[in-house]
Formats: sequence, C-alpha cells, structure tokens
Amino acid sequence: DKDIPLSEQIVCAERELRMRCSAYPRWVRESRMSQEVAEKEITRMRAIIKTLQQLLDKQEQLFK
Repeated sequence: DKDIPLSEQIVCAERELRMRCSAYPRWVRESRMSQEVAEKEITRMRAIIKTLQQLLDKQEQLFK
C-alpha cells in the first residue's frame, strides 16, 4: 500500500465532516440517529482533523 500524505487525509476528513454536518440533522429528524450520537460523531471527526493538522504542522517543522 502506498502511504497517503497527511494533507490528503485532512482533505478527506474535512469532506467527511461536511457530509456529516449535512446528513446528520436529517437523520436525527428521521429518527435514524439520536442528537446525542450525531453531536458526538461530529465532535470526534473535528478531533481527528485537529490531530491530523497538528501532525502535519509538526512534520512541516521537522522538514524545513
């Protein structure tokens, strides 16, 4: 398997976050997901993006 650069992982995670922010409110209205679960999942995805960004920042500092 080819390594996927952190910058591409961030783009993918941000796209996933946008999808969740778009879909989850509808899923909550349709009772397919609770509001609590929706909020937790969105918070987790934001944390993933933050972690990836911190790793990318450190990587860039190391290879300046």
